[in-house]
Amino acid sequence: MIADNILQFAKHLVQCGVKYSFGITGSGGSLQLISALEKENVPFYPVAHEAAGVIMSGACCRDGKTHAVAIGIKGPGFINFLPGILSNYYEGRPGLTVSEAYSPFVPTYNKHKRLDHRSVCSAIVKGYATVDTSADTVQSIFDLASRELPGPVHLDLCSTPVNNEKPLHKPDKQNQNIKESEIEMLADHIKTSSSPVVILGSMVSRQLKGQVPDNLTVPVLTTASAKGCYNENSAYSGGVITGEGKEISPEHIILGKADLIIGIGLRNNEVTRVTPFNVTLIIIDSINDNLHDGFDASMCLVTSDVASVAVSVFSELSVKNWGQEVVESYRRQVEEELLKSQWLPPVVFLQLQQQVSENAVLVLDTGLFCTIGETIWKAHSPENFTGSSNGRFMGTAIPTAIGTAISNPDQNVICVAGDGGIRPYLSEIKLAVEHHLPILFILMSDGLYGTVAMTGKQAGLSSSAFTINNNSWWHAVESMGCPSTHVSNLQELDRSISQWSGSNGPLFMEMHFEPEQYANSTKLLR
Repeated sequence: MIADNILQFAKHLVQCGVKYSFGITGSGGSLQLISALEKENVPFYPVAHEAAGVIMSGACCRDGKTHAVAIGIKGPGFINFLPGILSNYYEGRPGLTVSEAYSPFVPTYNKHKRLDHRSVCSAIVKGYATVDTSADTVQSIFDLASRELPGPVHLDLCSTPVNNEKPLHKPDKQNQNIKESEIEMLADHIKTSSSPVVILGSMVSRQLKGQVPDNLTVPVLTTASAKGCYNENSAYSGGVITGEGKEISPEHIILGKADLIIGIGLRNNEVTRVTPFNVTLIIIDSINDNLHDGFDASMCLVTSDVASVAVSVFSELSVKNWGQEVVESYRRQVEEELLKSQWLPPVVFLQLQQQVSENAVLVLDTGLFCTIGETIWKAHSPENFTGSSNGRFMGTAIPTAIGTAISNPDQNVICVAGDGGIRPYLSEIKLAVEHHLPILFILMSDGLYGTVAMTGKQAGLSSSAFTINNNSWWHAVESMGCPSTHVSNLQELDRSISQWSGSNGPLFMEMHFEPEQYANSTKLLR
Protein backbone atom coordinates (compact mmCIF):
# COMPACT_ATOMS: atom_id res chain seq x y z
CA MET A 1 0.00 0.00 0.00
CA ILE A 2 1.37 3.39 -1.02
CA ALA A 3 0.26 6.38 1.03
CA ASP A 4 -1.80 8.96 -0.87
CA ASN A 5 0.62 11.79 -0.08
CA ILE A 6 3.53 9.80 -1.56
CA LEU A 7 1.56 8.98 -4.69
CA GLN A 8 0.85 12.68 -5.01
CA PHE A 9 4.49 13.57 -4.38
CA ALA A 10 5.63 11.19 -7.11
CA LYS A 11 3.25 12.85 -9.58
CA HIS A 12 4.63 16.26 -8.62
CA LEU A 13 8.19 15.04 -9.24
CA VAL A 14 7.28 13.78 -12.70
CA GLN A 15 5.44 17.00 -13.53
CA CYS A 16 8.63 18.89 -12.64
CA GLY A 17 10.75 16.76 -14.97
CA VAL A 18 12.07 13.75 -13.04
CA LYS A 19 12.81 10.85 -15.41
CA TYR A 20 15.21 8.67 -13.40
CA SER A 21 15.71 7.63 -9.79
CA PHE A 22 18.70 6.09 -7.99
CA GLY A 23 19.53 5.03 -4.47
CA ILE A 24 19.12 2.47 -1.72
CA THR A 25 15.71 1.86 -0.26
CA GLY A 26 14.52 1.31 3.27
CA SER A 27 11.25 -0.38 4.18
CA GLY A 28 9.30 2.82 4.75
CA GLY A 29 8.57 5.93 2.74
CA SER A 30 11.56 5.46 0.42
CA LEU A 31 10.26 2.11 -0.82
CA GLN A 32 6.79 3.58 -1.30
CA LEU A 33 8.24 6.49 -3.26
CA ILE A 34 10.24 4.18 -5.53
CA SER A 35 7.07 2.17 -6.18
CA ALA A 36 5.03 5.32 -6.81
CA LEU A 37 7.61 6.62 -9.29
CA GLU A 38 7.62 3.32 -11.14
CA LYS A 39 3.86 3.70 -11.54
CA GLU A 40 4.73 6.99 -13.27
CA ASN A 41 7.21 5.18 -15.57
CA VAL A 42 10.27 6.50 -13.73
CA PRO A 43 12.79 3.64 -13.45
CA PHE A 44 14.74 3.03 -10.25
CA TYR A 45 18.41 2.02 -10.35
CA PRO A 46 19.59 0.41 -7.08
CA VAL A 47 23.18 1.34 -6.33
CA ALA A 48 25.86 -0.11 -4.08
CA HIS A 49 26.43 3.16 -2.21
CA GLU A 50 24.14 6.14 -1.74
CA ALA A 51 26.80 8.67 -2.77
CA ALA A 52 27.14 6.95 -6.13
CA GLY A 53 23.39 7.27 -6.64
CA VAL A 54 23.58 11.01 -5.98
CA ILE A 55 26.48 11.40 -8.44
CA MET A 56 24.53 9.42 -11.07
CA SER A 57 21.54 11.65 -10.45
CA GLY A 58 23.71 14.73 -10.87
CA ALA A 59 25.08 13.40 -14.16
CA CYS A 60 21.51 13.24 -15.46
CA CYS A 61 21.24 16.96 -14.65
CA ARG A 62 24.29 18.20 -16.57
CA ASP A 63 22.13 20.57 -18.62
CA GLY A 64 21.19 22.53 -15.48
CA LYS A 65 17.71 21.00 -15.08
CA THR A 66 16.61 18.50 -12.43
CA HIS A 67 15.85 15.26 -14.28
CA ALA A 68 16.67 12.75 -11.53
CA VAL A 69 16.30 12.03 -7.84
CA ALA A 70 18.41 10.01 -5.41
CA ILE A 71 16.40 8.24 -2.70
CA GLY A 72 17.54 6.90 0.67
CA ILE A 73 16.78 6.41 4.34
CA LYS A 74 17.24 8.77 7.26
CA GLY A 75 20.40 9.10 9.31
CA PRO A 76 23.11 6.79 7.92
CA GLY A 77 21.59 6.72 4.44
CA PHE A 78 21.39 10.50 4.41
CA ILE A 79 24.99 10.82 5.62
CA ASN A 80 26.08 8.52 2.79
CA PHE A 81 24.47 11.00 0.37
CA LEU A 82 26.89 13.74 1.38
CA PRO A 83 29.90 13.02 -0.89
CA GLY A 84 27.54 12.94 -3.87
CA ILE A 85 25.79 16.13 -2.79
CA LEU A 86 29.17 17.82 -2.37
CA SER A 87 30.21 16.71 -5.86
CA ASN A 88 26.99 18.13 -7.34
CA TYR A 89 27.56 21.32 -5.35
CA TYR A 90 31.04 21.74 -6.82
CA GLU A 91 29.91 20.98 -10.38
CA GLY A 92 26.72 23.07 -10.27
CA ARG A 93 24.42 20.10 -10.92
CA PRO A 94 20.84 20.48 -9.66
CA GLY A 95 20.45 16.94 -8.34
CA LEU A 96 17.59 16.25 -5.93
CA THR A 97 18.00 13.99 -2.90
CA VAL A 98 15.02 12.65 -0.93
CA SER A 99 15.42 10.75 2.31
CA GLU A 100 13.12 9.32 4.90
CA ALA A 101 13.06 11.54 7.98
CA TYR A 102 11.49 11.93 11.38
CA SER A 103 8.54 14.28 11.59
CA PRO A 104 9.22 17.16 14.01
CA PHE A 105 6.19 15.93 15.95
CA VAL A 106 7.83 12.59 16.78
CA PRO A 107 9.07 12.71 20.40
CA THR A 108 12.78 13.40 20.69
CA TYR A 109 13.33 10.29 22.78
CA ASN A 110 12.91 8.27 19.57
CA LYS A 111 16.61 8.29 18.71
CA HIS A 112 17.01 5.39 16.26
CA LYS A 113 18.83 6.83 13.20
CA ARG A 114 17.68 10.32 14.16
CA LEU A 115 19.62 13.22 12.62
CA ASP A 116 19.00 16.88 11.88
CA HIS A 117 19.26 16.61 8.09
CA ARG A 118 18.68 20.31 7.52
CA SER A 119 21.61 21.39 9.68
CA VAL A 120 23.96 18.80 8.24
CA CYS A 121 23.37 19.63 4.58
CA SER A 122 22.80 23.40 4.88
CA ALA A 123 26.29 24.37 3.67
CA ILE A 124 26.15 22.37 0.43
CA VAL A 125 22.54 22.50 -0.78
CA LYS A 126 20.76 25.44 -2.34
CA GLY A 127 17.50 24.57 -0.64
CA TYR A 128 15.83 22.24 1.83
CA ALA A 129 12.21 21.46 2.60
CA THR A 130 10.01 18.71 3.94
CA VAL A 131 7.64 16.96 1.57
CA ASP A 132 4.06 18.21 1.98
CA THR A 133 0.95 17.88 -0.14
CA SER A 134 1.59 21.10 -2.07
CA ALA A 135 2.80 21.00 -5.66
CA ASP A 136 4.18 24.50 -5.06
CA THR A 137 6.77 23.17 -2.61
CA VAL A 138 8.20 20.77 -5.18
CA GLN A 139 8.06 23.35 -7.96
CA SER A 140 9.80 25.93 -5.76
CA ILE A 141 12.62 23.58 -4.87
CA PHE A 142 13.07 22.60 -8.52
CA ASP A 143 13.10 26.23 -9.66
CA LEU A 144 15.71 27.01 -7.03
CA ALA A 145 17.91 24.07 -8.03
CA SER A 146 18.03 25.15 -11.68
CA ARG A 147 18.42 28.87 -11.07
CA GLU A 148 21.90 30.18 -11.81
CA LEU A 149 24.19 28.98 -10.30
CA PRO A 150 22.48 25.53 -10.38
CA GLY A 151 23.07 23.21 -7.46
CA PRO A 152 21.73 20.37 -5.31
CA VAL A 153 18.58 20.49 -3.18
CA HIS A 154 17.15 18.15 -0.55
CA LEU A 155 13.66 17.09 0.52
CA ASP A 156 12.86 15.18 3.72
CA LEU A 157 10.09 12.61 3.42
CA CYS A 158 8.35 12.28 6.78
CA SER A 159 5.80 9.61 7.69
CA THR A 160 3.14 12.31 7.71
CA PRO A 161 3.14 15.53 5.65
CA VAL A 162 4.66 18.55 7.38
CA ASN A 163 3.91 22.14 6.47
CA ASN A 164 7.01 24.14 5.57
CA GLU A 165 7.03 27.04 7.98
CA LYS A 166 10.57 28.20 7.23
CA PRO A 167 11.78 29.66 3.92
CA LEU A 168 13.15 27.10 1.47
CA HIS A 169 16.21 29.24 0.79
CA LYS A 170 17.77 32.63 1.23
CA PRO A 171 16.47 35.42 -1.03
CA ASP A 172 18.30 35.78 -4.33
CA LYS A 173 20.79 38.60 -4.61
CA GLN A 174 19.63 41.28 -6.98
CA ASN A 175 21.54 41.80 -10.19
CA GLN A 176 23.06 45.22 -10.61
CA ASN A 177 21.75 47.35 -13.43
CA ILE A 178 24.12 47.89 -16.32
CA LYS A 179 24.43 51.50 -17.34
CA GLU A 180 24.40 52.55 -20.97
CA SER A 181 27.79 54.15 -20.41
CA GLU A 182 29.19 50.74 -19.38
CA ILE A 183 27.91 49.14 -22.58
CA GLU A 184 29.55 51.91 -24.57
CA MET A 185 32.79 51.47 -22.65
CA LEU A 186 32.70 47.72 -23.36
CA ALA A 187 32.25 48.39 -27.07
CA ASP A 188 35.12 50.90 -27.04
CA HIS A 189 37.45 48.36 -25.40
CA ILE A 190 36.68 45.86 -28.16
CA LYS A 191 36.99 48.40 -30.97
CA THR A 192 40.41 49.61 -29.82
CA SER A 193 41.70 46.11 -29.14
CA SER A 194 44.03 44.49 -31.67
CA SER A 195 44.23 41.05 -30.04
CA PRO A 196 41.09 40.21 -28.03
CA VAL A 197 40.44 36.77 -26.54
CA VAL A 198 37.20 35.26 -25.25
CA ILE A 199 36.98 32.90 -22.25
CA LEU A 200 33.71 31.01 -21.78
CA GLY A 201 32.45 29.58 -18.49
CA SER A 202 29.86 26.85 -18.03
CA MET A 203 27.05 29.39 -17.70
CA VAL A 204 27.26 29.67 -21.49
CA SER A 205 26.05 26.07 -21.94
CA ARG A 206 22.95 26.81 -19.86
CA GLN A 207 22.02 30.38 -20.76
CA LEU A 208 23.63 31.00 -24.15
CA LYS A 209 23.27 27.60 -25.78
CA GLY A 210 23.60 27.94 -29.54
CA GLN A 211 24.30 31.67 -29.33
CA VAL A 212 28.10 31.59 -29.53
CA PRO A 213 28.96 32.12 -33.22
CA ASP A 214 31.05 29.34 -34.71
CA ASN A 215 32.70 31.74 -37.15
CA LEU A 216 34.52 33.99 -34.66
CA THR A 217 38.04 34.78 -35.85
CA VAL A 218 39.59 35.48 -32.47
CA PRO A 219 40.87 32.87 -29.99
CA VAL A 220 38.16 31.34 -27.79
CA LEU A 221 39.11 29.47 -24.62
CA THR A 222 36.94 27.79 -21.99
CA THR A 223 37.11 26.60 -18.43
CA ALA A 224 37.16 22.82 -18.02
CA SER A 225 33.49 22.69 -17.05
CA ALA A 226 32.63 24.73 -20.16
CA LYS A 227 34.58 22.43 -22.49
CA GLY A 228 32.67 22.12 -25.77
CA CYS A 229 30.75 25.39 -25.39
CA TYR A 230 32.84 26.43 -28.39
CA ASN A 231 33.59 23.76 -30.96
CA GLU A 232 37.13 22.64 -30.16
CA ASN A 233 37.68 21.55 -33.74
CA SER A 234 37.60 25.22 -34.73
CA ALA A 235 40.85 26.78 -35.89
CA TYR A 236 40.37 29.43 -33.18
CA SER A 237 39.64 27.12 -30.25
CA GLY A 238 42.42 27.74 -27.75
CA GLY A 239 41.71 24.95 -25.28
CA VAL A 240 41.07 24.84 -21.53
CA ILE A 241 42.35 27.22 -18.87
CA THR A 242 42.72 26.36 -15.19
CA GLY A 243 44.78 29.28 -13.88
CA GLU A 244 47.84 27.04 -13.52
CA GLY A 245 49.28 27.45 -16.99
CA LYS A 246 52.93 26.62 -17.63
CA GLU A 247 55.14 26.90 -20.74
CA ILE A 248 52.84 25.12 -23.21
CA SER A 249 49.51 26.12 -21.68
CA PRO A 250 46.95 28.35 -23.42
CA GLU A 251 47.37 30.84 -20.58
CA HIS A 252 51.04 31.25 -21.39
CA ILE A 253 50.98 31.01 -25.19
CA ILE A 254 47.63 32.56 -26.13
CA LEU A 255 46.60 34.84 -23.27
CA GLY A 256 50.16 36.07 -23.07
CA LYS A 257 49.68 37.75 -26.47
CA ALA A 258 46.20 39.20 -25.82
CA ASP A 259 45.53 42.86 -25.07
CA LEU A 260 41.91 42.27 -23.99
CA ILE A 261 40.14 39.30 -22.39
CA ILE A 262 36.36 39.05 -22.32
CA GLY A 263 35.18 36.45 -19.84
CA ILE A 264 31.58 35.38 -20.37
CA GLY A 265 30.53 33.46 -17.27
CA LEU A 266 34.15 33.32 -16.10
CA ARG A 267 33.94 32.42 -12.39
CA ASN A 268 36.48 31.66 -9.70
CA ASN A 269 34.85 28.31 -8.86
CA GLU A 270 35.72 27.01 -12.34
CA VAL A 271 39.50 27.36 -12.11
CA THR A 272 41.90 25.63 -9.76
CA ARG A 273 43.91 28.79 -9.18
CA VAL A 274 42.53 32.32 -9.34
CA THR A 275 45.11 34.81 -10.61
CA PRO A 276 44.87 38.08 -12.51
CA PHE A 277 45.66 37.88 -16.23
CA ASN A 278 47.84 41.02 -16.31
CA VAL A 279 45.75 42.40 -19.16
CA THR A 280 42.44 44.23 -19.37
CA LEU A 281 39.69 41.80 -18.32
CA ILE A 282 35.97 42.38 -18.73
CA ILE A 283 33.60 39.84 -17.19
CA ILE A 284 29.98 39.45 -18.29
CA ASP A 285 27.70 37.27 -16.18
CA SER A 286 24.14 36.71 -15.03
CA ILE A 287 25.02 36.56 -11.31
CA ASN A 288 27.63 38.00 -8.98
CA ASP A 289 27.82 36.42 -5.50
CA ASN A 290 31.59 37.04 -5.28
CA LEU A 291 32.21 34.58 -8.12
CA HIS A 292 34.51 37.03 -9.93
CA ASP A 293 36.76 37.95 -7.03
CA GLY A 294 40.47 37.39 -7.55
CA PHE A 295 40.57 38.05 -11.28
CA ASP A 296 40.99 41.83 -10.81
CA ALA A 297 38.61 42.54 -13.67
CA SER A 298 38.59 46.06 -15.07
CA MET A 299 34.82 45.79 -15.56
CA CYS A 300 32.27 43.28 -14.31
CA LEU A 301 28.86 43.54 -15.98
CA VAL A 302 26.17 41.51 -14.23
CA THR A 303 22.71 41.38 -15.77
CA SER A 304 19.69 39.08 -15.99
CA ASP A 305 19.76 39.73 -19.75
CA VAL A 306 23.24 38.35 -20.28
CA ALA A 307 22.28 37.06 -23.73
CA SER A 308 21.74 40.58 -25.11
CA VAL A 309 25.10 41.78 -23.85
CA ALA A 310 26.84 38.67 -25.18
CA VAL A 311 25.24 39.09 -28.62
CA SER A 312 26.50 42.67 -28.66
CA VAL A 313 29.99 41.47 -27.77
CA PHE A 314 29.98 38.83 -30.50
CA SER A 315 28.84 41.45 -33.00
CA GLU A 316 31.72 43.75 -32.09
CA LEU A 317 34.17 40.85 -32.26
CA SER A 318 32.94 39.71 -35.67
CA VAL A 319 35.13 42.31 -37.41
CA LYS A 320 38.26 41.20 -35.56
CA ASN A 321 40.67 38.75 -37.13
CA TRP A 322 43.75 37.63 -35.30
CA GLY A 323 45.22 34.68 -33.41
CA GLN A 324 44.92 31.71 -35.74
CA GLU A 325 48.69 31.45 -35.94
CA VAL A 326 48.96 31.75 -32.16
CA VAL A 327 46.44 28.95 -31.65
CA GLU A 328 48.27 26.82 -34.21
CA SER A 329 51.52 27.46 -32.38
CA TYR A 330 49.93 26.39 -29.09
CA ARG A 331 48.58 23.18 -30.62
CA ARG A 332 51.87 22.39 -32.32
CA GLN A 333 53.83 22.78 -29.09
CA VAL A 334 51.32 20.64 -27.21
CA GLU A 335 51.52 17.87 -29.79
CA GLU A 336 55.32 17.95 -29.93
CA GLU A 337 55.55 17.66 -26.15
CA LEU A 338 52.70 15.29 -25.35
CA LEU A 339 52.74 12.91 -28.30
CA LYS A 340 56.45 12.14 -28.36
CA SER A 341 56.01 8.90 -26.41
CA GLN A 342 54.42 5.82 -28.00
CA TRP A 343 52.72 4.67 -24.79
CA LEU A 344 51.41 7.35 -22.46
CA PRO A 345 47.92 8.83 -21.92
CA PRO A 346 48.22 11.48 -24.70
CA VAL A 347 48.46 8.92 -27.51
CA VAL A 348 45.71 6.86 -25.89
CA PHE A 349 43.29 9.81 -25.80
CA LEU A 350 44.14 10.66 -29.39
CA GLN A 351 43.41 7.11 -30.53
CA LEU A 352 40.16 7.02 -28.54
CA GLN A 353 39.05 10.23 -30.23
CA GLN A 354 39.80 8.81 -33.66
CA GLN A 355 38.23 5.38 -33.17
CA VAL A 356 35.17 5.80 -30.94
CA SER A 357 31.99 7.31 -32.41
CA GLU A 358 32.00 11.03 -33.12
CA ASN A 359 29.31 11.88 -30.57
CA ALA A 360 30.98 9.94 -27.73
CA VAL A 361 31.25 11.63 -24.35
CA LEU A 362 34.48 11.55 -22.37
CA VAL A 363 34.06 11.29 -18.59
CA LEU A 364 37.20 11.99 -16.59
CA ASP A 365 38.11 11.37 -12.99
CA THR A 366 40.88 13.49 -11.54
CA GLY A 367 44.63 12.93 -11.86
CA LEU A 368 47.49 13.60 -14.27
CA PHE A 369 45.59 11.82 -17.05
CA CYS A 370 42.75 14.31 -16.48
CA THR A 371 45.06 17.20 -17.45
CA ILE A 372 46.00 15.28 -20.58
CA GLY A 373 42.43 14.35 -21.47
CA GLU A 374 41.18 17.91 -21.12
CA THR A 375 43.94 19.01 -23.49
CA ILE A 376 43.91 16.27 -26.16
CA TRP A 377 40.19 15.42 -26.37
CA LYS A 378 38.30 17.75 -28.71
CA ALA A 379 34.65 18.32 -27.77
CA HIS A 380 32.39 19.82 -30.42
CA SER A 381 29.62 20.44 -27.86
CA PRO A 382 29.20 20.32 -24.05
CA GLU A 383 27.56 16.91 -24.46
CA ASN A 384 30.95 15.44 -25.50
CA PHE A 385 32.71 15.97 -22.17
CA THR A 386 32.06 15.85 -18.44
CA GLY A 387 33.89 15.18 -15.23
CA SER A 388 34.78 16.62 -11.86
CA SER A 389 36.00 19.75 -13.61
CA ASN A 390 35.51 22.11 -10.66
CA GLY A 391 35.77 19.87 -7.62
CA ARG A 392 38.55 17.58 -8.90
CA PHE A 393 36.76 15.00 -6.75
CA MET A 394 38.54 11.64 -6.95
CA GLY A 395 36.26 8.66 -7.56
CA THR A 396 33.32 10.33 -9.26
CA ALA A 397 33.99 9.13 -12.82
CA ILE A 398 32.36 5.69 -12.65
CA PRO A 399 29.00 6.86 -11.25
CA THR A 400 29.09 9.95 -13.48
CA ALA A 401 29.60 7.74 -16.52
CA ILE A 402 26.71 5.48 -15.51
CA GLY A 403 24.34 8.41 -14.97
CA THR A 404 25.47 9.92 -18.27
CA ALA A 405 24.88 6.67 -20.15
CA ILE A 406 21.44 6.13 -18.61
CA SER A 407 20.27 9.63 -19.49
CA ASN A 408 21.95 9.65 -22.93
CA PRO A 409 21.41 6.12 -24.27
CA ASP A 410 22.46 7.00 -27.83
CA GLN A 411 25.97 8.09 -26.82
CA ASN A 412 28.98 5.90 -26.24
CA VAL A 413 30.65 6.87 -22.97
CA ILE A 414 34.40 6.69 -22.33
CA CYS A 415 35.11 6.68 -18.59
CA VAL A 416 38.73 7.18 -17.50
CA ALA A 417 39.94 6.79 -13.92
CA GLY A 418 43.30 6.40 -12.25
CA ASP A 419 44.61 4.26 -9.41
CA GLY A 420 42.79 6.31 -6.79
CA GLY A 421 39.60 7.06 -8.65
CA ILE A 422 38.90 3.47 -9.69
CA ARG A 423 38.46 2.28 -6.11
CA PRO A 424 35.56 4.05 -4.35
CA TYR A 425 32.68 2.99 -6.61
CA LEU A 426 34.13 0.09 -8.59
CA SER A 427 31.19 -2.15 -7.65
CA GLU A 428 28.78 0.17 -9.47
CA ILE A 429 30.09 -1.36 -12.72
CA LYS A 430 27.68 -4.23 -12.00
CA LEU A 431 24.84 -1.77 -12.69
CA ALA A 432 26.38 -0.95 -16.07
CA VAL A 433 26.57 -4.66 -16.84
CA GLU A 434 22.98 -5.31 -15.79
CA HIS A 435 21.66 -2.56 -18.06
CA HIS A 436 24.09 -3.16 -20.97
CA LEU A 437 25.25 0.45 -20.81
CA PRO A 438 27.54 1.63 -23.65
CA ILE A 439 30.50 2.49 -21.44
CA LEU A 440 34.18 1.91 -22.12
CA PHE A 441 35.75 1.92 -18.64
CA ILE A 442 39.49 2.65 -18.71
CA LEU A 443 41.98 2.42 -15.86
CA MET A 444 45.15 4.45 -16.48
CA SER A 445 47.62 3.24 -13.88
CA ASP A 446 51.14 4.11 -12.83
CA GLY A 447 50.90 2.35 -9.46
CA LEU A 448 50.94 5.67 -7.61
CA TYR A 449 48.73 8.58 -6.69
CA GLY A 450 50.40 10.57 -9.48
CA THR A 451 50.22 14.20 -8.41
CA VAL A 452 50.61 13.33 -4.73
CA ALA A 453 53.61 11.14 -5.51
CA MET A 454 55.32 13.98 -7.35
CA THR A 455 55.02 16.23 -4.28
CA GLY A 456 55.97 13.47 -1.85
CA LYS A 457 59.06 12.41 -3.74
CA GLN A 458 60.30 15.98 -4.12
CA ALA A 459 59.88 16.56 -0.38
CA GLY A 460 61.46 13.22 0.57
CA LEU A 461 58.30 12.05 2.37
CA SER A 462 57.12 8.51 3.02
CA SER A 463 55.98 6.71 -0.11
CA SER A 464 53.58 4.39 1.72
CA ALA A 465 50.78 6.94 1.45
CA PHE A 466 50.93 7.24 -2.33
CA THR A 467 52.20 3.85 -3.52
CA ILE A 468 49.69 1.20 -4.62
CA ASN A 469 51.15 -2.29 -4.34
CA ASN A 470 48.39 -4.15 -6.18
CA ASN A 471 47.19 -1.84 -8.92
CA SER A 472 45.44 -4.33 -11.21
CA TRP A 473 41.64 -4.57 -11.30
CA TRP A 474 40.68 -6.11 -14.59
CA HIS A 475 40.30 -9.66 -13.28
CA ALA A 476 38.08 -8.39 -10.45
CA VAL A 477 35.93 -6.44 -12.90
CA GLU A 478 35.72 -9.48 -15.18
CA SER A 479 34.33 -11.47 -12.26
CA MET A 480 31.46 -8.96 -12.07
CA GLY A 481 30.37 -9.96 -15.56
CA CYS A 482 32.03 -7.07 -17.42
CA PRO A 483 34.32 -8.11 -20.31
CA SER A 484 37.80 -6.93 -19.36
CA THR A 485 41.22 -6.77 -20.90
CA HIS A 486 44.73 -5.49 -20.32
CA VAL A 487 46.38 -3.48 -23.09
CA SER A 488 50.03 -2.47 -23.19
CA ASN A 489 50.52 -0.77 -26.56
CA LEU A 490 48.65 1.07 -29.31
CA GLN A 491 48.19 -2.05 -31.41
CA GLU A 492 46.40 -3.86 -28.58
CA LEU A 493 44.37 -0.72 -27.90
CA ASP A 494 43.34 -0.50 -31.55
CA ARG A 495 42.29 -4.14 -31.58
CA SER A 496 40.27 -3.86 -28.35
CA ILE A 497 38.45 -0.71 -29.44
CA SER A 498 37.64 -2.09 -32.88
CA GLN A 499 36.11 -5.20 -31.29
CA TRP A 500 33.97 -3.24 -28.83
CA SER A 501 30.45 -2.09 -29.59
CA GLY A 502 28.53 0.00 -27.11
CA SER A 503 25.34 -1.82 -28.05
CA ASN A 504 26.78 -4.96 -26.44
CA GLY A 505 27.32 -3.27 -23.09
CA PRO A 506 30.39 -2.15 -21.15
CA LEU A 507 34.04 -3.08 -21.55
CA PHE A 508 36.78 -2.57 -18.95
CA MET A 509 40.25 -1.81 -20.26
CA GLU A 510 43.32 -1.58 -18.05
CA MET A 511 46.60 0.04 -19.09
CA HIS A 512 49.81 0.64 -17.15
CA PHE A 513 52.41 3.34 -17.76
CA GLU A 514 56.01 3.80 -16.68
CA PRO A 515 55.72 5.96 -13.53
CA GLU A 516 58.48 8.49 -14.21
CA GLN A 517 57.44 9.12 -17.81
CA TYR A 518 53.83 9.39 -16.68
CA ALA A 519 54.72 11.90 -13.95
CA ASN A 520 56.71 14.06 -16.38
CA SER A 521 54.06 14.09 -19.11
CA THR A 522 52.32 17.22 -17.79
CA LYS A 523 55.29 19.14 -16.39
CA LEU A 524 55.14 21.84 -19.09
CA LEU A 525 51.36 22.04 -19.19
CA ARG A 526 50.07 22.56 -15.62
